[in-house]
Amino acid sequence: MNVIPIDQDESKYIGRTDVPEKFVKEGKPSYETWLTRELPAEGKMRTGLWTGEPGTLTMRKYPTDEVCTLIYGKIEITNEDGSVVVLNPGDSVLVPKGWSGTWRNVEKSCKCFASVGS
Repeated sequence: MNVIPIDQDESKYIGRTDVPEKFVKEGKPSYETWLTRELPAEGKMRTGLWTGEPGTLTMRKYPTDEVCTLIYGKIEITNEDGSVVVLNPGDSVLVPKGWSGTWRNVEKSCKCFASVGS
Protein backbone atom coordinates (compact mmCIF):
# COMPACT_ATOMS: atom_id res chain seq x y z
CA MET A 1 0.00 0.00 0.00
CA ASN A 2 1.62 3.26 -1.15
CA VAL A 3 1.08 6.95 -0.56
CA ILE A 4 -0.80 8.22 -3.61
CA PRO A 5 0.02 11.58 -5.20
CA ILE A 6 -3.15 13.49 -6.01
CA ASP A 7 -2.68 14.51 -9.61
CA GLN A 8 -5.13 15.09 -12.46
CA ASP A 9 -3.03 12.95 -14.81
CA GLU A 10 -3.26 9.95 -12.47
CA SER A 11 -6.93 10.39 -11.51
CA LYS A 12 -10.12 9.28 -13.23
CA TYR A 13 -11.84 12.10 -15.10
CA ILE A 14 -15.51 12.17 -14.04
CA GLY A 15 -16.55 15.02 -16.34
CA ARG A 16 -17.73 18.58 -16.62
CA THR A 17 -20.96 19.69 -14.93
CA ASP A 18 -22.91 22.93 -15.18
CA VAL A 19 -24.06 24.31 -11.85
CA PRO A 20 -27.88 24.06 -11.52
CA GLU A 21 -29.59 27.41 -12.24
CA LYS A 22 -31.12 27.61 -8.74
CA PHE A 23 -27.59 28.04 -7.30
CA VAL A 24 -26.29 30.54 -9.87
CA LYS A 25 -26.22 34.20 -8.90
CA GLU A 26 -24.51 35.34 -12.11
CA GLY A 27 -22.60 33.93 -15.06
CA LYS A 28 -22.58 30.30 -16.18
CA PRO A 29 -20.33 28.52 -13.68
CA SER A 30 -19.35 24.91 -14.20
CA TYR A 31 -16.93 22.49 -12.63
CA GLU A 32 -14.84 19.48 -13.57
CA THR A 33 -14.07 16.51 -11.32
CA TRP A 34 -11.15 14.06 -11.18
CA LEU A 35 -11.49 11.16 -8.72
CA THR A 36 -8.29 9.89 -7.14
CA ARG A 37 -9.83 7.26 -4.87
CA GLU A 38 -13.04 6.56 -2.97
CA LEU A 39 -12.58 5.57 0.67
CA PRO A 40 -15.01 4.13 3.20
CA ALA A 41 -15.80 6.77 5.82
CA GLU A 42 -15.52 5.17 9.24
CA GLY A 43 -14.64 7.13 12.37
CA LYS A 44 -14.07 10.79 13.10
CA MET A 45 -13.12 13.37 10.50
CA ARG A 46 -10.38 15.74 11.55
CA THR A 47 -9.00 18.76 9.73
CA GLY A 48 -6.18 21.08 10.63
CA LEU A 49 -2.63 22.26 10.18
CA TRP A 50 0.46 20.26 11.11
CA THR A 51 4.03 21.49 11.32
CA GLY A 52 7.14 19.37 11.68
CA GLU A 53 10.81 20.05 12.23
CA PRO A 54 13.50 18.36 10.09
CA GLY A 55 13.88 14.65 10.80
CA THR A 56 12.75 11.19 9.74
CA LEU A 57 9.95 9.03 11.18
CA THR A 58 9.33 5.35 10.64
CA MET A 59 5.58 4.82 10.28
CA ARG A 60 3.85 1.47 10.80
CA LYS A 61 0.17 1.01 9.98
CA TYR A 62 -0.88 4.65 9.65
CA PRO A 63 -4.03 5.00 11.78
CA THR A 64 -6.25 7.03 9.42
CA ASP A 65 -6.96 7.83 5.78
CA GLU A 66 -5.47 11.30 5.29
CA VAL A 67 -5.34 13.80 2.46
CA CYS A 68 -2.81 16.57 2.88
CA THR A 69 -1.41 19.51 0.94
CA LEU A 70 2.03 20.89 1.73
CA ILE A 71 1.92 24.62 2.46
CA TYR A 72 5.66 25.19 2.96
CA GLY A 73 8.80 23.14 3.35
CA LYS A 74 9.81 19.88 1.71
CA ILE A 75 8.89 16.28 2.60
CA GLU A 76 10.15 12.97 1.19
CA ILE A 77 7.92 9.93 1.74
CA THR A 78 9.34 6.47 1.08
CA ASN A 79 6.85 3.64 0.62
CA GLU A 80 7.68 0.09 1.75
CA ASP A 81 8.33 -0.88 -1.88
CA GLY A 82 11.10 1.75 -2.04
CA SER A 83 9.22 4.24 -4.23
CA VAL A 84 9.62 7.86 -3.14
CA VAL A 85 7.10 10.70 -3.24
CA VAL A 86 8.57 14.21 -2.86
CA LEU A 87 6.24 16.95 -1.67
CA ASN A 88 6.93 20.59 -2.46
CA PRO A 89 4.59 23.47 -1.57
CA GLY A 90 1.23 22.98 -3.28
CA ASP A 91 1.62 19.19 -3.73
CA SER A 92 -1.07 16.88 -2.32
CA VAL A 93 -1.11 13.19 -1.37
CA LEU A 94 -3.43 10.54 0.01
CA VAL A 95 -1.94 8.51 2.86
CA PRO A 96 -4.15 5.40 3.13
CA LYS A 97 -5.01 3.82 6.47
CA GLY A 98 -2.53 1.04 7.15
CA TRP A 99 0.32 2.66 5.18
CA SER A 100 3.87 1.91 6.35
CA GLY A 101 7.10 3.59 5.32
CA THR A 102 9.29 6.55 6.22
CA TRP A 103 8.33 10.22 6.39
CA ARG A 104 11.25 12.66 6.16
CA ASN A 105 10.88 16.37 6.80
CA VAL A 106 13.77 17.67 4.72
CA GLU A 107 13.16 21.11 6.23
CA LYS A 108 10.60 22.65 8.58
CA SER A 109 7.28 21.89 6.91
CA CYS A 110 3.59 22.68 7.27
CA LYS A 111 0.69 20.75 5.81
CA CYS A 112 -3.06 21.26 5.76
CA PHE A 113 -4.81 17.92 6.32
CA ALA A 114 -8.15 16.15 6.47
CA SER A 115 -8.23 12.66 7.99
CA VAL A 116 -10.90 10.06 8.62
CA GLY A 117 -10.51 7.23 11.11
CA SER A 118 -10.28 6.40 14.75
